[in-house]
Amino acid sequence: MDLRYFPTADLTQNLLVGLFGAVTKDAFLTTNLLFAVSFPLTALAMLWVVRLSGLRGPVAVLAAVGLTLVPYHWLRIGHIYLGTMYSAVLAVALALLVGTGELRRRLQGRHRVWHALALLAAAFVVGASGVYYACFGILLIAVAALYDGVRSGRLRSLLAGLVPAALVVASLGVALFPAWWFVRQHPALAGVAERFPFESVSYSGALAFVILPAPLSRVPGMGPVNEFIQSAYVQAGTTTQSGVIWYADAGSLFTVAAILVALGGALFALRRRAALAAGLDGAGDETGGPAEPHGRGAVPVTLGLVGTLLAVVVLFFVPWGLNFLFAMTISPQLRAWDRLVPVIYTLVVAAAAVSWRRWRPSRGRLAPWVVLVVGLAVLLMDSVLPYRSQFFAWTDAGAGALSTGRVYTDQLEAAVPGECAVLQLPYVAYPEAAPVQNLSAYEHLWLPLADPHKDWSFGAMKGTVDSAWLEELGSDIDERAVDKLSAGGFCAIHVDRRGYTPEEYTTLMAQLREQLGTPVATGHDGDWSAFRLPVAGPRAEDVAADLDELPDDTQLFWAPRASARRACRPRCPRPMRSRRGGPCPGWPRSTSPPSTRQPTSRVSRWMSWPRPAPPAP
Repeated sequence: MDLRYFPTADLTQNLLVGLFGAVTKDAFLTTNLLFAVSFPLTALAMLWVVRLSGLRGPVAVLAAVGLTLVPYHWLRIGHIYLGTMYSAVLAVALALLVGTGELRRRLQGRHRVWHALALLAAAFVVGASGVYYACFGILLIAVAALYDGVRSGRLRSLLAGLVPAALVVASLGVALFPAWWFVRQHPALAGVAERFPFESVSYSGALAFVILPAPLSRVPGMGPVNEFIQSAYVQAGTTTQSGVIWYADAGSLFTVAAILVALGGALFALRRRAALAAGLDGAGDETGGPAEPHGRGAVPVTLGLVGTLLAVVVLFFVPWGLNFLFAMTISPQLRAWDRLVPVIYTLVVAAAAVSWRRWRPSRGRLAPWVVLVVGLAVLLMDSVLPYRSQFFAWTDAGAGALSTGRVYTDQLEAAVPGECAVLQLPYVAYPEAAPVQNLSAYEHLWLPLADPHKDWSFGAMKGTVDSAWLEELGSDIDERAVDKLSAGGFCAIHVDRRGYTPEEYTTLMAQLREQLGTPVATGHDGDWSAFRLPVAGPRAEDVAADLDELPDDTQLFWAPRASARRACRPRCPRPMRSRRGGPCPGWPRSTSPPSTRQPTSRVSRWMSWPRPAPPAP
């Protein structure tokens, strides 16, 4: 599995995973720790956004916690790095700093060095925490810079506002550069991740369900509301739809309240502006409230700025919006625009914070604390407890699948001990492949998770030399294929019945039993069967070779690292290099430059398929 062919720039998440993994040595605990730490990180980032909007105190804490507990954060488990959310919130914070001109003021103040370092850190996190959130951040900052430039009437403001966007671009480039360099040196055989413009519509968002809360609330009296919303989901699922419709993109009672407060603030601003125009009131600012001095620590975030950012984001979010034009004119690779959900909610809460600040409905010392306590109680019943049972169900199912896998791999280890490779059948392309019969796209991963000591064939990136031989091999395991598998360091073949029709499965199992005998391990209610491969003797052909020197019809065959042998033997008049980088025995050191058309194959990774005939002595 080499994700450099499919880079996603999840550098900060991988750094956290690497740190947790070095301490725990447990992949499952490490993943859970990443998920857990994303909640306080998101809350802190959102608290910054709320404070930039001018809201302080207990209500600001409630706003930060409420945004952190939206369904997107809980339910985006299938893309857990996307579910971390903190970089999306930071992107909004940078956009607010740019759009208000506050960033320029801070970089020109007494503590400009510290503010510059904070800007660099925030831009790095946004740019190196996923391609999607990095691109969303660039979009938000560019719109905010344009807003500030138009509002101030100065080109310098526009150019200065684009600096954070450039820093995010640079951070994204740093995160993607290793993958780009690797792919440049080891080009794929075909497109690994093909995208089409129409997919920007299929994976766009459904605005109606973003407005509605997820039908999971346990707040007393919410039963009929939950039933109504569930019926809306049923209706949406019965028709041809554009956009992603699932609970992870839904809101909560908190987001509904934030939408109402933001709308109320906008209406209040319009009313005050009309009164000002009629000369019926005193001076005020563009939010409709009384003017406030924007002194030290006060950032003039307005509903105009937040509304502009929100309008642009929604136009990219909905089906057949700016997302489709982006896919047609710039790139279709960015297709899942429903992932703007955390950006939308962050902007909505920021607008609500501006409105709340102007209204000041909670005057006095006690009132904000009452709002906080009541709000946290509602969040507990609406945005925490409903997901407890869901997570228990997921963990129970995962623990059961892992236990089943370990029972099966223990049988396999007892029959075929040691580190070696296991061929998994049927072949399932990776990633983003359709299910094979009743076998889901990533079901093969349970066995590598259950037994990481063996090398499992699933996960070879499609469209690359890693998977070419697997696609060619298919399920036709004849005597010749068994020979080559054994020589390549494979010790067993795993078959999953769910990936075959009954006729195909019967034929394959009869063929394998005839060649390899009875299965040495079975599991998953008979769905899994493992056959031991015969042990191959040493083969002189297991040598490092320049792929350009092999015959044109030679295919590539993956060999596990454990089967590597350090010996090498000349195969052609031109000298080759060994695994350690020196010339092969018996040949002088080459002075000719290495081939630039294909990467050099290492004995620890590759063997030829079929093997070319040895050269004449």
